[in-house]
Amino acid sequence: IREDGKIISSQLIGGIAVAPGTSVEFPVSRWLPKLKSSSEYHVDMKFLVQKPSGWAESGFEIASNQLQLKKANAVPGKTKSYGKLAVTESINAVSVTGKNFNIRILNTFGGGLFSYVYNGKEQIAQPFLPHFKRPLTDNDKRGWKPQRKMKQWYEYELKQTGTTVGRSASGDLMITTNFSLINDSATVKVDYTISESGIIKVDYKLNVKPGLPNIPKVGMQGAINRSYDQIEYFGLGPMENYIDRKYGSDVGIYNQNIFDFMEPYVVPQENGNRTDVRWMYLNNPKSKDGLLIVAD
Repeated sequence: IREDGKIISSQLIGGIAVAPGTSVEFPVSRWLPKLKSSSEYHVDMKFLVQKPSGWAESGFEIASNQLQLKKANAVPGKTKSYGKLAVTESINAVSVTGKNFNIRILNTFGGGLFSYVYNGKEQIAQPFLPHFKRPLTDNDKRGWKPQRKMKQWYEYELKQTGTTVGRSASGDLMITTNFSLINDSATVKVDYTISESGIIKVDYKLNVKPGLPNIPKVGMQGAINRSYDQIEYFGLGPMENYIDRKYGSDVGIYNQNIFDFMEPYVVPQENGNRTDVRWMYLNNPKSKDGLLIVAD
């Protein structure tokens, strides 16, 4: 049994007699713990060979599956006034200073989240900006050539159209940046809500006018501290998985070095993707410093 991805109990049940061509119902409720409202639960089931044979030793796994028992209920977060945050607006950037941290969001030179200094250490190596394309894979170059069919999205120029400072509905500090691309045929709005503790909540809204081709991808791209090469996450794993190829992956908490996280294909392909990720912690295992990214 997994609680929020962590194994909290396991049980060896014993043999189950199922005749060929038939099915049986096997209740697992007797082994379930009391389920917490704020947590999500999964049960992992593995079917093993009991007796050795010519093709497998005893204990060999012949089948497995994972079932979700319960989703986590949302817990309302506590909000605070941003009275303890110092906000400075200049021609080039909006700077937010709190206890042990400083955040800068550019309103010129392309815009975006440009700097996050925590305890005197810079976390960001390249600004985070809206991004809609990816490097061409071997299949792209030899096959359907998306750089031609989706030309507008591969050759766009991102223009920042404004930055505003205000409050969110909950009263927190909110900085909004707006972008335009493809001759104003698409616009992006990014809201950064900043708490007194330095947590940044990012809301991203894309509007696209009719007539444009499909979008290669929707997201943001930037760069972080190079020393954060250990990846711990709560989602499907441990190997790479995709929206159309994830049934064989189980939900859990996995911890991998970035070189193990990626897949070294002989020719360039999409690789290293993970789906259904609840949170991801990019960190330096020696210093214990890192960045935690949480999906809401």
